[in-house]
Amino acid sequence: YTLSLHDALPILSPEVRRLRDVVATMTERQKQVYQLVLLEGRGYTEVAKILDCSPANVKQICNKVIALIKAGV
Repeated sequence: YTLSLHDALPILSPEVRRLRDVVATMTERQKQVYQLVLLEGRGYTEVAKILDCSPANVKQICNKVIALIKAGV
């Protein structure tokens, strides 16, 4: 028997559910930075090249994402 994602949702911890809810409120760019920097561990310069913006902009978005996560979780 394989547990589907839908079946697994009720067993997610409250923290994981809150994080999921916070990510759902992020802009598309914030989600991209969250994925690339915080989940994949890529550097600001690399992400800036991928997203065609400055490393400073990536850092600024990353700081906003972290603040959103801390406020929501």
